[in-house]
Amino acid sequence: MNEHKEKYSQKIFEILTTPNEFDEVNQELINWFEMLLENKRSNEKLFIKYLKKYPWLVAHTNNYNEIVKYYNNKFSITQKNIDIMFYEVKEMVGKKKCLGNIQKMLLARFDNNEAKHLSWLFQKFAVERMKLKGGWAGSDFLYLPLYLEILRRTKINPKDLYETYRINDVIDSIHSGGPALLKKEINNRKKAFVLWLKEGELYFYSGAKAEEVIKNELKGSAQDGESRSQKDVSLKGQVASKGKAVGRVRVAIPGNLSILKDIQTKFKEGEVLVTTMTQPNMVPIMKKAAAVVTDEGGLTSHAAIIAREFGIPCIVGTHISTKVLKNGDEVLVDANEGVVKKI
Repeated sequence: MNEHKEKYSQKIFEILTTPNEFDEVNQELINWFEMLLENKRSNEKLFIKYLKKYPWLVAHTNNYNEIVKYYNNKFSITQKNIDIMFYEVKEMVGKKKCLGNIQKMLLARFDNNEAKHLSWLFQKFAVERMKLKGGWAGSDFLYLPLYLEILRRTKINPKDLYETYRINDVIDSIHSGGPALLKKEINNRKKAFVLWLKEGELYFYSGAKAEEVIKNELKGSAQDGESRSQKDVSLKGQVASKGKAVGRVRVAIPGNLSILKDIQTKFKEGEVLVTTMTQPNMVPIMKKAAAVVTDEGGLTSHAAIIAREFGIPCIVGTHISTKVLKNGDEVLVDANEGVVKKI
């Protein structure tokens, strides 16, 4: 009886904390559909203007030509399937309206001002967190003009600037008019680097020293992951969206457009998405997932909110799922109990 009550309470919680207003991801879908209706041909300037509004769509990507090519292709594909998009938008709007009505009914039944306030607060947190994450994830695109100016002044290799240079290195390079880092240090940082806050002091290490720090400081976590990978795996996390699902694992680490495109190509309907944390531009992948499992996140995380909207099981905060589970592993995701079991 208590178990049934607990599951019922969890479901009520999910309903009342899921936003009934459009978040950044919902609004982007609507705006893209509107853009397709208004424009029959792809337009580079149109894309750039659009991406300034939704920069998270091209998270971690600093290659302008790659961005334009990707969105030319996306425009062409979605323009041919605009009827499908119409029904996607219509379904999303209908679900939001239905959710709002259910929330009103539940809150009226409870007749509790604190419950109403907390429901509103959780929903606002989720929407604002999505905006925050969208701005952070899309910062590289917004900073692209700055990157190009730095490259012009310093002649630094674009890949090196993006992957290895710290702010003080960039400043030194601007002052000197050339690259501040030696090739050896660049290679060390590409191999490994650590920014470590120890006893109130901030330390930066690269290369062999960074690897040593990682090995010593993360020994417990690494050993835990290794020991679990050598036997039947059972991971625990926080329930974000209730339900059960069985499927093959697809590990997807968020990255730039090339990585995103590779994931989208390989991800199959009904697979279990296992990731460190989801990004807003991973929503099309989440739509095809039987369940979602993340290393990080909480009840108002992006993965949690999107999983509730899609009605798929989701467990967040497992810490080591991407280290333990491999592509092709068959797993049971029990998001009623917060457990992932390798079959």
